[in-house]
Amino acid sequence: MPAASSSPLFVHGRVTCYPTDTAYGLGVRCDDPAGLQQLFTLKSRPLHKPVSLMVRDFTQLAHYAHVPGDLAQWWAAHAHHPLTVLLRPRPTLPTSWAWPSDRVGFRVCPVPRLCPHLTVPVTATSANPSGQPPAYTLAAARAYFGDHVHYAPHTPDLTAGAISHIYDHTTHPVTRLR
Repeated sequence: MPAASSSPLFVHGRVTCYPTDTAYGLGVRCDDPAGLQQLFTLKSRPLHKPVSLMVRDFTQLAHYAHVPGDLAQWWAAHAHHPLTVLLRPRPTLPTSWAWPSDRVGFRVCPVPRLCPHLTVPVTATSANPSGQPPAYTLAAARAYFGDHVHYAPHTPDLTAGAISHIYDHTTHPVTRLR
């Protein structure tokens, strides 16, 4: 889905449901405080529970986070699992109550047709109400959220089971958290 031939997926004031390499996710632009509030309300997510962010590629990641020089090589060695890495944010990342100020979870877009839509990082939280099972099908996401979210077009059913491994790159040595 080239960005030039379709409308933007991630716009201010809208929560978008999109496929990832783990489950359906809910995306809100990182520079949209009202959208972030809407997201937490839709999910009934406690405000103290932070969300991770999805970026387009390593270039965009380096714009918003302090990236260790060997991260791309490390990522390639660990890419047999979906990955989330905790990094120190740069001042270019908007501050928010939705993620900590000292370290933020980032994922690099695993769905090539979505990557052009990531003009800024978007939230990468699972498409389910807090405490409920993740949505692996569009039907399951619609059952949870109905018309309260926008749905990325042409989305496949996903295979249940993959979870993102979380690694903290703000510690030495790097620590696996999940």
